[in-house]
Amino acid sequence: MVRLISFRFRLSISLIFIVVAGAWFWNSRTTVWYPNAIVFSPNEQYRDNFGATIAVDQETVVAGAPGDRSAGTPGSAYVYVPSNSGWRLEATLHGREFSQGIYDGFSNRISIDENTIITLDERSGLRSFYKFERQGTTWSQVKPTVLDPANTLRNQQIVEAIFAEDVAIDGDALVIGAREAAYVFTRTAPNTWTYETQLTLPESQSPKATDKVCYFGSSVAISGDTIVVGSRSIFGPRYCANVFVRQPKTRKWIHQALLLPKRCRSLNACNNLEGFGYSVAIEDDTIVVGTAAKLPGPLAHCNVSGGDAAYIFERDRESGNWQQTAVLGPKGIWESVMATRCGFGEAVAVASDRVLVSGVDSSTAPHLFKRHPSTGQWQYEATLSVDPNKVNLSGRDDFARRIGLANPFAVGSIGLSTRFAIVGHPWLSETEQTSNQLGAFSVFDLQITK
Repeated sequence: MVRLISFRFRLSISLIFIVVAGAWFWNSRTTVWYPNAIVFSPNEQYRDNFGATIAVDQETVVAGAPGDRSAGTPGSAYVYVPSNSGWRLEATLHGREFSQGIYDGFSNRISIDENTIITLDERSGLRSFYKFERQGTTWSQVKPTVLDPANTLRNQQIVEAIFAEDVAIDGDALVIGAREAAYVFTRTAPNTWTYETQLTLPESQSPKATDKVCYFGSSVAISGDTIVVGSRSIFGPRYCANVFVRQPKTRKWIHQALLLPKRCRSLNACNNLEGFGYSVAIEDDTIVVGTAAKLPGPLAHCNVSGGDAAYIFERDRESGNWQQTAVLGPKGIWESVMATRCGFGEAVAVASDRVLVSGVDSSTAPHLFKRHPSTGQWQYEATLSVDPNKVNLSGRDDFARRIGLANPFAVGSIGLSTRFAIVGHPWLSETEQTSNQLGAFSVFDLQITK
């Protein structure tokens, strides 16, 4: 049975900060939205991490539970769709054994496009992945799904068990991010994905032996014929984010641009910008790049950069050039202070004219931004939160570890607007009596008048 809480609340807080020495004033108006619904894990297992990963397309939400053991195999994914009574569980997806017999890590990486869901087993890398297709309201696993049927990667002496970092699908194109590369596959026939190419850093950006270790390919996103690849370095910043496009005539993928913040005139000038490219998202001609660098040891969830944020880049359709058009930061005194320490920008999502940015700590809750229809400027819209009186915030609240946005399925509507913002809460419990950290995700219906 799906446990669901439905409510709606809007809270506006106006703060004035006064500094006696210097006599200046700081005014920030923060708008807090509470969700229309919170959907809790259908299982009562301790720490199944329901909501640790989220994928959304149109009106379908996929919530990953990597720690779920209800089916006897590690990990599950739950598919939800809206109904008249709330959110209906449409399907529960589990991994099935492939030829290698490895299915640990199922639902650690999820992507959805229309009626296709891809879940990548990061422990078995590129050897196999899970593909589910929907017919009507029924989801079925397509098995066996074959990556690289011609063994192209193996013939190129690329290690078979590449540890995948991220996955994204759009139409008949699939991109899998791995350490130091991203791999593009094309659906050439039902149930067959053919290896197309490997995306790597351009020679001008290739790391030297003395350079800091970076993970090019650790975050990927795709929209049409454009792929953006991010990087997560182990020890500080490196290599930012890169854009690749498919040539219309040759259909080959080429490197188009290296994305850098305006304040970085060169790649080396970005060395004081930690974690740029940690997360990436793209829709049409808009790219969002998040910054969130994690340090080892006791500071694992706090960095010392000059302030984490999300950077907006927009492409000029005539020239094809990408330009930074906005820097999105948290709203409010406390949020701004915490964002410089706790990774605001760990996860980003974009849909139509909205962008959702998440931090790793409950003190830096997800922020929603909207592009003004006339000026094109990006403006803060709301902070997405949960009423603590409605739920039990047990343990460490990994608020919005993975987030997603969805466009509405509105046939005949004029223009395009967004419908849902989804926030995953893998450590959330419903009450103190059920404080075993079931996990949940909250739903914000953006079509309801605010």
